[in-house]
Amino acid sequence: MGTALQRAEATPIRGSLPAEKRGDVSRSLFYMAVRYEDADLDLELTEDARGQQDKAPVHGVLSTLLRWHEQDPPDDAERRRNDIVEQLQGNRNPFVDRPEFVQRVWQSG
Repeated sequence: MGTALQRAEATPIRGSLPAEKRGDVSRSLFYMAVRYEDADLDLELTEDARGQQDKAPVHGVLSTLLRWHEQDPPDDAERRRNDIVEQLQGNRNPFVDRPEFVQRVWQSG
């Protein structure tokens, strides 16, 4: 049976993101991090997963987002969504079109 903590650690997170959508979410966050770079909206991706009491535009964990991007590359549905967004808004997510850009922006070495 174990302690409450042991049971919680062994139980999948309720509402956790399906594996086939994790790359989509990571690329959306990558896009927002490079697209919105002004003083009011400057999303920073970080390794810090602690809560932000000051509501700073910080989102972690970057290493998890990078892993999700690698494990779930863009598929036809995500590319179609990117096409539709372009038709409606006139912009595209470059990380869907050119997944290798993620490595250029966030991974060193």
